[in-house]
Amino acid sequence: MYISGIRKGDLLRPLPGETQLEITVSTQGGSGMQWWFLNGEQIGKTENGATFSYLLEKTWQIPTFGA
Repeated sequence: MYISGIRKGDLLRPLPGETQLEITVSTQGGSGMQWWFLNGEQIGKTENGATFSYLLEKTWQIPTFGA
């Protein structure tokens, strides 16, 4: 399975003056449901290959994404 949208080591920051950051990711390969986790907490699920978006608030931490 390949996760596209962000890569390990990417530095994610909101635009200047913004308080939120939207992250959009998707998968290629694999099968069935994709479960999305942020810092060890499940934040959503999608069908295989579907796009998933998540809105981080200003108090966000540097995320560790996985599916």
